[in-house]
Parts: sequence; C-alpha cells; structure tokens
Amino acid sequence: MIFFKRQILSYIACFILCVFNFKVQGQESPYNARAYFEAEHNSTYLSLVKKVEKDEALTREEFKYLEEYESYLSNFYQNLSDSEKEKYRKNKVKWAGEPKKKSVSKDTTSFDITPVGSNPERKFYLNNGLYGLGYGITSIFLFQLDGAGAAALPILSLGVSLAYPAINKKKYQGIDFSTIMMTRHGKFIGLLDGAALGFLLYGDIGEDPWKGKAFAATMIASSIALGEVGFHVGKKKEFPEGKVAAFKYYSLLIPFLTFSGLVAGNVEEPRVYGASVLAAGAASYWFAGKVYDKYKFTRGDMLATSSFGLLTTGLGFGISPMEEPWHFIFPAITAIGGTYAGHRIFKNTKFNRKQGLNTNYATMAGSAIGFLVALFIPSDSHHVYLLLPVATGTAVWAGFVAKYKKEQSWTSRKNSKKWADMSFSFTPQNYFINKRLGNPGNGGDNSIELPQNMGLPMFSLKLKL
Repeated sequence: MIFFKRQILSYIACFILCVFNFKVQGQESPYNARAYFEAEHNSTYLSLVKKVEKDEALTREEFKYLEEYESYLSNFYQNLSDSEKEKYRKNKVKWAGEPKKKSVSKDTTSFDITPVGSNPERKFYLNNGLYGLGYGITSIFLFQLDGAGAAALPILSLGVSLAYPAINKKKYQGIDFSTIMMTRHGKFIGLLDGAALGFLLYGDIGEDPWKGKAFAATMIASSIALGEVGFHVGKKKEFPEGKVAAFKYYSLLIPFLTFSGLVAGNVEEPRVYGASVLAAGAASYWFAGKVYDKYKFTRGDMLATSSFGLLTTGLGFGISPMEEPWHFIFPAITAIGGTYAGHRIFKNTKFNRKQGLNTNYATMAGSAIGFLVALFIPSDSHHVYLLLPVATGTAVWAGFVAKYKKEQSWTSRKNSKKWADMSFSFTPQNYFINKRLGNPGNGGDNSIELPQNMGLPMFSLKLKL
C-alpha cells in the first residue's frame, strides 16, 4: 500500500514537472542573451561609466545608482544559461553594430530608472513666459499706457509667449538644457547690449521722451533677437553646460571691467560707453572659450565661481571711498582677483549643477542675513552695508565649498580602481554534497571519501584590492 502511494505521488510529481516544463519551454525566459545585451547598453548606465572613465566625480545618487545597476547586471548574467552566455559572446559585436534604440524595452529590463532633472521643454515655456511678462511691463512705459490697457498688455504678452512654443512645437522639439541656457542668456544679455546700443545710437537721452521710447524699444528688440540667436546656435551646435556658463559669466565680467575703466578714466560721452561695452561683450565670448578650453569647468564650477566673483566685487565697492571716478578701479581689481582665485579653487573640482546652485543660494542667504544685521548698526557709511554682507556671504560660501569638496573627495575614492571590491556568496547545498561525498557508505562504489579538513565551502568571501 505504501509502495502504491509512493508510485501515485511520483506520477503526480512527474506530471506537474512536465506541465511546468512545457509552460517554461513555450515561453521565452526573460534571462536571455539579447535582454542582457540591451540592459548592459542602457544609456544612463553608460553615461555614468564614461564619467568614471574621465575621472569626473559622481554625486551620491549617481554612485548609488551605478553600484546597484552593476549588481543588477551581475545577477542578470548569473541567471543566463550556458547556451545564452555563449550566444551573448558570439553576437555582442554584431548587436553593437546595429542602430541604437532610443530606450530599453520593459520586457528586457526590469531595473526602473527615473531620469534626474525636469522636462527641458516645460522649463523653456516657463522662461519664455517670464521674459514675455517683462516685455509687456516695459511696453507700458514704451507706449505710455494707463488704465485697462496697462493691466492687459503684460498678461497678453505673457499669454503669447507661453502659447507660441506650444503652437510651433516642431521648432522647439528635442531641445536640451544647453539650448535653454543659450536662449536665456541671449535674452538677458540682449537687454544689456540693447542698452549699450541705445547709448551708441541716441547718445545722451536726457528728458527727451522719444529718445526714451526708442531706447526701451531697442532693448526689447535686442533681447528678442539675441534670444533667437542663442536658441538656434544652441540647437544646431551642442555646447557643454560648463562652456555656456563661462559665456554667461564673462559676458558680464568683461563689459563691467570696461565700464569701470571708462568711469575711472572720467569719460563722459555716452556713445563711447555704448561702443566700448558692445566691443567688450563680443570679445568676452572669445575669452570665455579660451578659459573653458583650458580648464574644462562644469556648470557647477562656474556657478560657484560667479557667486565668489560677485562677493569680491562687493568687497571692492565696500573698501572703495566712492568719492572720485577713479575709485571705480577698486571693484574692477577685486573682481579680477576673485575670478582668478575662483578658477584656482575649482580647478579639477567638477561641481555638479546642484552643488553650484546650492552654493549660490546659500551665499545669497548668508549675504541677506549680513545685510539685515547691518540695518541695526547705526552708520552713515556705505562700508558697513557692503562689507558685512560680503563677510557673512563669504563665510557661508567657503563652508559650502569645503563641504562639497569633501564629498567630491569621498566620491573619488569610492570610484577609484584601487578601492576594495568585496563579494560574498552563500551556498547551503554544499553541506549535503560534502556530507554525501564524505560518507562512502551512502554512495556505493563511486563515493569519494574526503579528508576531514576538505570539502566544498558553504560560505565564500572574496576581497579584491
């Protein structure tokens, strides 16, 4: 009876195994050679690998992602059958030569990836709308509107600026953050260059209302035109974000130095100011390109450098008596010194965008606190209201830079090839194998009697230095 029950259970077990095997064989396993190849060539993963190969520092989030994804790939490969592993080795070169797919199919990769950052097109719409609102407010002065017209024009300008990119989607399709930066920079610097062009064309505006309107119209037209130039240049030619950030910084610094030099030289002709600032602005892009080619600063590096340059410029105004025109040379000198020091500080640092922005925001907050404290100090001198915010802002800036540099150093050590690589495996089945091999009475003539100190390990720890 017991034998009969055992036979029945054996038949049931065999039937279940056959049905299960039929279903598995009839359905392709997710662990196949092609799926592993697609997972191995994930675009986000490859971009992080390239950053490591170029000795670029990773953020904690990026390093954690890279670590987890490499573990995922290792487990994926271990689950491949021998035939699939052989298939992968034979076909990986051929597959690599095929046209790249835009994304990895969900059927081939179960490792979910959430892209870092926001939608570039949405960010462009917001930026476009803000400038449209500014153009509308400026137009109120330009056309001397009042009442309902003055209230409606900024709203109308905002609506048109937001609607145009949505209507003309083909023009704005496929833009990236570099294009947004170039467009935003073109619009902002267009306002300043438009003012310089206004001085060059109209000279001393004085109280002439028509000259004032023409001056405002020139600023708006210049901003719109240079915004379009920046958009098309950024879309056709891929600029690194660090290079665009260098353009933005030097396009303000060098015209400021030129303006300070003219003031210190006691120049009074507005057209000279206009022509000189326009020429300095044009030369600044050449100079910024040279600086970037030499140092390869990231956007985060340039953001933090710009805040330090602003602090040192404020220091120059703070220590300057500001009683004579030549006193403008003080902020010019400190701006140059701050820029040079910033470049030395951030040489080979590679701050990311978030680190640069956080440094800037914290510096602004520190300077604001210093200014609020200065308001409670009774003084008729401008030195207090400038030097105290500079001091508090510099202290906060230095703290954040030191903090992020320490993080970058930690990340570099983690990314270093000399860092220890440890792996651990647990194989409990070896206990039964060792027990069978070590007991010749259970295995018949083919059993192998092992010495007491030999056997397959249940635990395995590998440390690679």
